[in-house]
Amino acid sequence: MQQSYKTAKINNGTTDEKKESKKADSLPQTGDESDQSLSIWGTILVALSGLLGIAYKNKKKGDRN
Repeated sequence: MQQSYKTAKINNGTTDEKKESKKADSLPQTGDESDQSLSIWGTILVALSGLLGIAYKNKKKGDRN
């Protein structure tokens, strides 16, 4: 009977770490433009609703006097 032993190769991790860091550096930045435009539209909507709320409040306050 023959026994086979599997030996594990020990890697110090330097080559794998270099590959992973190189891969991480080369990833594309996606979705930045749509996020920026969405933020701008959100800010505009908040500003308009605030202005409309202030106008409504002032109009209502003027009707009481």
